Amino acid sequence: MFQDLIENGRKIVHNFLFNICGLQGGFTLKKREQQCISYIRRTVGRDKFVLMLVSGGVNSAICAALLHQALLQGDDSSGVQDIHIDNGFLRKDESEQVVTSLQQLGLNLRGQWLLISSSYQRSDLMFRIVLGC
Repeated sequence: MFQDLIENGRKIVHNFLFNICGLQGGFTLKKREQQCISYIRRTVGRDKFVLMLVSGGVNSAICAALLHQALLQGDDSSGVQDIHIDNGFLRKDESEQVVTSLQQLGLNLRGQWLLISSSYQRSDLMFRIVLGC
């Protein structure tokens, strides 16, 4: 917004980014996506199982989508299991919409979702996940 509000705003922003900060202007979303996928593959590897708790927000949905892209082997995405967490702050029926949207993205939700409304429930869930209960 700044660059459009003052005279020479675009020139000021350009000078700051390229001359002062030293940016080179080669950023693309595709390059960033590939960086993330490469990082996930290096960090997780291909032989581990990943449990992803997805709230339906932008951050967790993008993370889950990138995990699936990075770890997908053929048509098998069983190495990543997503569980939708309804934190109690979603609007009426929004949790079901989140699950539907994530399934349309091809995420491995298997229709599972949990309502977690307290720190005790979060602790209990993590305890059960770790112990396999």
